[in-house]
Amino acid sequence: MIKLIRTSKHTLDRIFIFGLFVLFCTTSCLLVFMGANQYRNISALMWRNKEITTASTYLKEKLNEYDTSHSISFSESDGNPIIVLSHSQTSELVTYIYTYDGNLRELVQQKSAVFSAELGIPIAKADDLKIEIYGRNLYCFTLTDSFGNLCQIYISQNTD
Repeated sequence: MIKLIRTSKHTLDRIFIFGLFVLFCTTSCLLVFMGANQYRNISALMWRNKEITTASTYLKEKLNEYDTSHSISFSESDGNPIIVLSHSQTSELVTYIYTYDGNLRELVQQKSAVFSAELGIPIAKADDLKIEIYGRNLYCFTLTDSFGNLCQIYISQNTD
């Protein structure tokens, strides 16, 4: 007599192992996609923060460099405010800081030269600069980056 070996007992075991394998692969893929999405979000926030902090830090340091009496003044070109910096009244060089074409720019030139916004060197990404004057020597500079984030900088000028 011939005996038949039935393998149907092991079919349930194979389905269980295959199900565990599919669950493991699905979980692994989900974890990788969630990690990649989190990394992308963190990177985007870092770039947003980098733009506004670079522009604001540059502006703070530049204004601190010119922290003497009558060295900071303001002008306007095409409706955009310009910060005009000069070390002394007798100095031939003047520094202009302004926003143009999505960048905070700096232009150093002689006082007698005609100001042209295109000539400035891009320093950092910034869409807008607003200047408010409080009293005799307190200024508020508001920078807006390309994402719409605002950064307000308050500077009190030395009047010595």
